[in-house]
Amino acid sequence: MLLTHLWISLFLTLAAGHAEEEGKNSNYCFSGALSAEEEVFLSGASFQSGLCGASLSNVYLVPPADFSPQIEVSGCYCEHDGKVLFLLRSPEKPQGNTWCVPGGKLEKGETPTMAIVREVKEETGIDIYNQSLVYCREVYVRFPGRDLTLHIFRCHLNEMPEYLDIAPDEHSTYRWVTIDQALLMPLIPGGSECLRLAFSRY
Repeated sequence: MLLTHLWISLFLTLAAGHAEEEGKNSNYCFSGALSAEEEVFLSGASFQSGLCGASLSNVYLVPPADFSPQIEVSGCYCEHDGKVLFLLRSPEKPQGNTWCVPGGKLEKGETPTMAIVREVKEETGIDIYNQSLVYCREVYVRFPGRDLTLHIFRCHLNEMPEYLDIAPDEHSTYRWVTIDQALLMPLIPGGSECLRLAFSRY
């Protein structure tokens, strides 16, 4: 997932407003505050990522002036005991043979939270409804010819499942890895940027 000018104060205002809306009917907490290191790194910055010459994607914290999202997506970093769950996209899927987190498009009438609870259950068999689900932030992703809004979540699982019932038409396998290990894997375009944002690794 792609990038341009960053206005920290505007971003925090937008993120806090979204978190307030999400929190009206839930107990989920918001972790959108930027650290001092993030503010220094991100001021005026934009991220750009690619994978072995594949199509580039840009990840923005504030949408570009010409940003026009076609879809809205939720993704979740499911974590337990210092490790995070990653899924390997099936070869025939777009960005096939890259690693990603559970997630997908919002269906009609869904909130980002409703969508991620459903997607994690469908893709892994894990029910995160009553677990520690945290809304991190919203980012704006630009692929060639397509814009999308991505809602990033983290969920601390009460226990690591012994077995995951992954959807074979979506993913071929899975791994529990540390953040440092994940950053060395061939992640979906924009994956390393979003991972660093979610875990304040800038």
